[in-house]
Amino acid sequence: MSNGLAPVGASAVQLDDVNQLPPALQASVPILAADGGRQRARTMLAILMPGIDYVDQRLDPVDRALGSTRPGRLALASLVAATRTATSLSGRTVRNQHVISQVVLRQFVEATTPQPGAGQ
Repeated sequence: MSNGLAPVGASAVQLDDVNQLPPALQASVPILAADGGRQRARTMLAILMPGIDYVDQRLDPVDRALGSTRPGRLALASLVAATRTATSLSGRTVRNQHVISQVVLRQFVEATTPQPGAGQ
């Protein structure tokens, strides 16, 4: 007999509530649950997948879906705000930021060999 909980690392999310979320958010819930308020880059990417505004408008259902790992609406709003700040084009940058971005992005993209004549 299931209690409606699914393990996510050391925590659990409410399956019934997750299944009621739009599909764009369902993949983000386990990542948000594992974050524990640390505002890791992976968590910010999970917010960016469906879109910052999209997540921001659905904070209450996301919070409910997090079940026992729920940080609360204010903490989720803080994660969304941090993601918005981190991805703002008008924000301040640091020297060699492009190099840092390339290193981070390598974890999420596949390198390919350009084909002759491609992109012309």
